[in-house]
Formats: sequence, C-alpha cells, structure tokens
Amino acid sequence: MAGITDSAFRLLCRESGADLVYSEMVSADGLVYGKKSWELVKFSSRERPIVIQLFGKKPDKFAAAAAMIVRKIKPEAIDINMGCPAKKVVRSGHGVVLMQDPALACQIVQAVKKAVGDKCLVSVKTRLGFSNKKEILSFAPKLEKAGMDFLCLHGRTYPQGFSGEVDLLMIKKVKDLLKIPVLANGGVKTPEQAAAMLKVTGADGLALGLGTLGRPWLFQEIKEFLNTGAYRELTWSEIKKVMMRQAKLAYQQKGSFGLVELRKHLCWYTKGHAGAAEWRARLVRVETLRDIQKILKEI
Repeated sequence: MAGITDSAFRLLCRESGADLVYSEMVSADGLVYGKKSWELVKFSSRERPIVIQLFGKKPDKFAAAAAMIVRKIKPEAIDINMGCPAKKVVRSGHGVVLMQDPALACQIVQAVKKAVGDKCLVSVKTRLGFSNKKEILSFAPKLEKAGMDFLCLHGRTYPQGFSGEVDLLMIKKVKDLLKIPVLANGGVKTPEQAAAMLKVTGADGLALGLGTLGRPWLFQEIKEFLNTGAYRELTWSEIKKVMMRQAKLAYQQKGSFGLVELRKHLCWYTKGHAGAAEWRARLVRVETLRDIQKILKEI
C-alpha cells in the first residue's frame, strides 16, 4: 500500500492491467527553490510506473522543475494539475483556475514538454470546467495541440467540488474529440461503478482517489470484476490485517510521525462497521504500533 496517500491515486489501465501511481501534488516553484518539497516526490521502486504531479502557474518554473525531476528521479510521466478545487490552491491562481486562461495553460504544457523531451510523458489532470461543463470541449483540444500526451478528466465542474453527479457522457464527448488516451475520474467507489464508467465513457483507464480511502483493495476488486464479472469482498478479519500492514509500513517509513499521519486512514477503514464512532475515537489517539494492535484485537 506504499504510495497511497490523501492526494495520491492509481490509474487502472484497462488494456495492460497495470497500476500507475501518482505522487503527492507538489509545487513546481517549491521544487525549484527548496529541498523540503522534494520529500513529497520520494517513492520506492515498487511504485513504478510513477507520475509526478505538479501544480503552479509559471511556465518557466514548471520547465525548471520538470528538468530537475527527469534528471533526478526519471519518472514515467509528469502531470500538470489543472483541476484541484482546494481554496488555497484556487486563491493562488493554481489548479482549476488555469482553465480560465487556456493560453497560459498551453504555454505550461509546451514548457514542460520542451524541458523533458522524450524522457517521459506529459499529462494534464483537469475538470469539465471552471464555470460550466462545456468548457472542456474547447480546452482539451488546445492542450492536446500544445503537446499533452494523455488527459485525466474529472467528470465534475469546479463548483461541484467532489460532490454531485459525475457527467460520464461529457467525458465520452472529450474522449471522442481527442486522439490521445483519456483517463476517467470521479465518484468511483465500487467495481460496478468502475465498469459503468468505462462502458459509458469509452475511456482508456480509470483514475481512483477518494474511493480508495479505507479501501485500498478496491483496485483488485475492480480488476476481478472487469475480468470475471464478480469479486470477493474482504472479511473484517482480513481488513484488520491490511490495517496493521499499513501501520507497519507507515512506521517503517516515517517512524512515530508516520503513525500520526496514519490515524485518519485507520478511521476510514472502520466506516460502515458497527461501533465505528467508538473505535474512531480511540484510533485518532494512537501513538505506537502496540496501541493499534491492542485496539484491533478488541474490535
């Protein structure tokens, strides 16, 4: 489960069955100016193929960061985030705000493509629109012309955030418009929803995010369902083993601080189970692996 964090997600590629892991969303400016941001793009060899996800608004900083990334860590792709709706990101003119300035968005894609050459692919993650869902129909072709190698499209607008209906038909329209691969994103929490998204959109793959929180096995369930039409759900005993495995990995990578970061993940695992509120009240205070082991034995 290494690499599965709040802002990270995997792409289930329908044809190859491979998982493509995204890094934390990291500031292009931060990578250029300081060392701290580089901690966010660390990964293990087991996590390849890896995509480093950048945000910002200055083409020159994107280019400089991309050049450093391909030189230092040689990822399979660099993703430019043009879809994040977080308030602090939007206030800074980053993320989904770039949809309001297609010319600048294209300059950023061109700058990154020039910086990386043939060393890795360049992708964009965006939404249907900043104000309305039809914006993507003109925005996406411009990015493709600028050199984007593949698109990850969240089927909601900026005002919708992470709630409301995901417009699968609009994703299909974009897929039909472009010659490059399109990955569909948004609202997938079950294998059935994943299969429906692929069928309706005709997308080349799926991007999973929030639906995997507390359910990292969703990737495998989807693969099983797509291949066989059925999948096996984990028992509570198996889920507890997964929780403990993630706890050990967190401690191995970051020590006690890793367990503090893990608290909310442990709480997500309990969602929908009897007595979840009581267990969450205890899990948010764990400090050691022994604390976690003790609670899990009592659940």
